[in-house]
Amino acid sequence: MEELWQARNRDPRGVRAELGTRRASPELTVVQAYLDWREGSPDRAMQSLVTVLPDLTGPWRGRALNVQANILSDSLEIDQAHLLYAEELRVAQACGDVNGEWRARHDLTNLFLDIAPERVLGPLREVIAGAHAAGELDTLIVAHLNIASYSASLGLTAKERQHHLNIVLTLAADAWPDLYAVARMVLAEDALAEGNLEAAEAHLATLNALPPLSIRQTRSDLLVTECQLLRARGQGAQAAERLRAELPLVTLWEQPKLLHALSLALEEAGDLAGALSAERQHSENWKAAEGTRRERTMRALEVWHCTAQARADAERERGRAVQLETALSDLRAAHDHIQELSRRDGLTGLYNRQHLMEAGAAVLALATPLQPAQVALLDVDKFKRINDTAGHHVGDEVLRGVAGLLQAALRPGDLCARYGGEEFVVVRPPGVGPGAPDLAADLRRLADALVTHRWGLPEALGVTASIGVVQATAPDLDAALALADARMYAAKRSGGHRVYTQDAVAS
Repeated sequence: MEELWQARNRDPRGVRAELGTRRASPELTVVQAYLDWREGSPDRAMQSLVTVLPDLTGPWRGRALNVQANILSDSLEIDQAHLLYAEELRVAQACGDVNGEWRARHDLTNLFLDIAPERVLGPLREVIAGAHAAGELDTLIVAHLNIASYSASLGLTAKERQHHLNIVLTLAADAWPDLYAVARMVLAEDALAEGNLEAAEAHLATLNALPPLSIRQTRSDLLVTECQLLRARGQGAQAAERLRAELPLVTLWEQPKLLHALSLALEEAGDLAGALSAERQHSENWKAAEGTRRERTMRALEVWHCTAQARADAERERGRAVQLETALSDLRAAHDHIQELSRRDGLTGLYNRQHLMEAGAAVLALATPLQPAQVALLDVDKFKRINDTAGHHVGDEVLRGVAGLLQAALRPGDLCARYGGEEFVVVRPPGVGPGAPDLAADLRRLADALVTHRWGLPEALGVTASIGVVQATAPDLDAALALADARMYAAKRSGGHRVYTQDAVAS
């Protein structure tokens, strides 16, 4: 059914024929109602849509709402049409129907072209950009045509008007023959106004290659333009005959236009009495239509102002919400930063002892005899001598350097902390099986790196470390640290610059 909806403007007669071969469904009814509306049966279209609307969801519900709103808009029920277009927009946004969203945005804007054209040019240009990006060709064509048709009210130049008409001719030639015809009619009317009958006839002649137009109002507009050309060629009687045949088929809103064209045709044909009668009827119909139009326009203006106020209020609320969200985000970030600072050692940037005891206990809770955790305690050898000889500021630089080399030697997931003074602790989570990465091997490479690193110390001073490593098979961090500490002191007693290991930590 989706392909029929997409083809509804390109090939309405083919779609109508195909619908007759398909099984009835709510979606089929939407396509059928669209064609009924376009072909001049809005009551039938509205009645069928009311029946199936409760069964429709997603984009198809939005499409049904759009057809209903179009019918109400044609009848100048602007306030009701506005409500349905707004609901269509909400449905499209909720189901992610980007094409439907731009269609609804266009139609909401288009409601106010007659009422406040100076306010809609910007929104229409936004619709053009959005519809182009979304590939919503039908909306793109209509938006360009509306701008061209209302170019005088919108303050556009003749060149800008021609630009939009050329775009319509390019896009609609294959995609929407009826609107291609409208653009050609506009150009023909411009040529007639300039007295260029050949150009007007050439524009209208291009329409002969098109299939019969499906939109009833477009057919009426084409007839009026063709009759203008007939009058200009002195064939008023022929024009009058064609207009009389069309009048019974059009709505109240279209009759004034045809009656005025009929009056001009009869005048050109020399039937002044008939021309006067047609003009009187035109005046009466125009007053009736204009009275209804004025009443509904006032209601539309109320809708416009209420909508504008609602948009302004919503924009202010969105602004407040954004400010609040930004403030909350800043507070969360500050809170997270403070929490992170509370876990860190101020000198080295490693985790501090408090965090080590909390996080390390959680790591060891995962340890088992088959998958032990590994705990190491590192102490910088003869660090007091460095402080006493080179100064505490140099000692601080050494501690920062050791911390950096230690972090570089470890693996993702290792917990590394400054335990106190010149002591550091590493906790490696349990690995999988006996092939888990060996912490002692990584720390031996670290011990070598400490010796070769350029510390900038006097030649008599070097930086080495004594390290004790244990395999923790039970969730007791204090016991693991005590045994790692004992192993570290054993390394010191052996002269330092050593890594001593132990197979396991008893529970």
